[in-house]
Amino acid sequence: MNALEIIRFCYENYSRNNRCPDCKNDCKNSCKQCLEDIHMDRIKRRYNCNNIIYCYVCRYMLKYMSEFYYLFRNNDELRSLDDYTILSVGCGPCSDLLGIAHYVGSSRPNVSIKYIGVDLNPYWGNVHAVVDSESKRSNLDIKTKFLQKDITEIFNGLGEKTDKLSVNIVTLHYVLSDMVYNAGNIHNFFKDLYNSIISKMPNGSFIVINDINHYKARDYFDVFFRMLCGYGWYTCEKYYFDNNLREPHVYGDKHPSNALALEIPAYLHDYDVWNYCSSSQMLIKKM
Repeated sequence: MNALEIIRFCYENYSRNNRCPDCKNDCKNSCKQCLEDIHMDRIKRRYNCNNIIYCYVCRYMLKYMSEFYYLFRNNDELRSLDDYTILSVGCGPCSDLLGIAHYVGSSRPNVSIKYIGVDLNPYWGNVHAVVDSESKRSNLDIKTKFLQKDITEIFNGLGEKTDKLSVNIVTLHYVLSDMVYNAGNIHNFFKDLYNSIISKMPNGSFIVINDINHYKARDYFDVFFRMLCGYGWYTCEKYYFDNNLREPHVYGDKHPSNALALEIPAYLHDYDVWNYCSSSQMLIKKM
């Protein structure tokens, strides 16, 4: 399963002459300025049109999937799992799945992947359809399912018959920084996440948090971990990447490389693609 196929779809479907309904910028053939304004908190806007979704994937997919690729490649416990049954909360373009699939394809091609992506934003739907199609065409054993539900509805949406949830990995992939930006109630989110999902996961399962290496999001990693430890026995490992533009915040172990796992296609030269990994990560294990 190749992330470049999803990027190619977004590139080919990006409409250079169709302005977004909420756009206040001179786009100059790209949603880049809008994305930067959103991420720097200069405008209050969601990813609420197909153009901005497609531009987002073209700019950030390779960075985000690479961060997951390195985590799975470099962590002994993740490498030793017999299969990957993943629940992605706020899955967006599924870059966590694509990073894990790239690792599996290069190192463990016989391992199966089951991926449940949950996201309230309907504008990701076209991307999810392509991810689903590509997973079916892949030489790997990948099954995908997508739910447009709130976190408190996930358990019932999966149709589970018992009080146990048969996933061994939950991912929070650039979810906390999005909540910080949108002034979400993160503490309530953590409680709902525990009650609806984590409390029902088996021992030996993992929660992966991957987000910007900045205190506004990163500090909540430890808040969440301390909350979980109040409910039971959990352990954690922390990781970070070098930053090509500034000295990174040291957060646990540094990954040996911050290079992208795949080369940037030449057709993306106008998109100013983010060309290195830079996140911080917490890997929590339920004991």
